[in-house]
Amino acid sequence: MSHLARPGCCKSLLYAYRRRPGAARFLFVPLPSEAGPVTLDFNRAQLPPCAFSDAFICPLPPRQNILPFAVEAGEQQARDHA
Repeated sequence: MSHLARPGCCKSLLYAYRRRPGAARFLFVPLPSEAGPVTLDFNRAQLPPCAFSDAFICPLPPRQNILPFAVEAGEQQARDHA
């Protein structure tokens, strides 16, 4: 998967992913201290702000981050606060 980060600006990497069809979810991963593989803990997946309000636009994850399998871990859907 591809991450979103500007070099030297961040303390974590942002992975935006989704399963087709379905809403995108975010996964923040601490910035590794050295180059190499990164472990993704999908239990820490979060919904983007657009899941909670129509005032936000949902980002589209990169094509390579559209997963061919369901991820049942992490935040699944916004709570209804009505």
